[in-house]
Amino acid sequence: GAYVITSGPNLGGQGGSGAIASGLFGVLNVEPAGSTWYRSQVTRAEMDMATTGYTNGGQPILNYAAVYPVGHPYADEPILEISG
Repeated sequence: GAYVITSGPNLGGQGGSGAIASGLFGVLNVEPAGSTWYRSQVTRAEMDMATTGYTNGGQPILNYAAVYPVGHPYADEPILEISG
């Protein structure tokens, strides 16, 4: 699940929420052991390298196990999967 995290109480600031106003907050995601994570932002070139076709609606069909091709600086590294 996802849990909100903050830096705790902060004296002063806008209405006593100075930490939040300064951007000191985040989310902690907890996943089961063995979960697979994927990048949420890729370049157009990376998306094209991982695309194997398109649906009738024009959405890309992705190969989530795709790797960068030979000759690329990241050759044989995963394009979409985040290695743990």
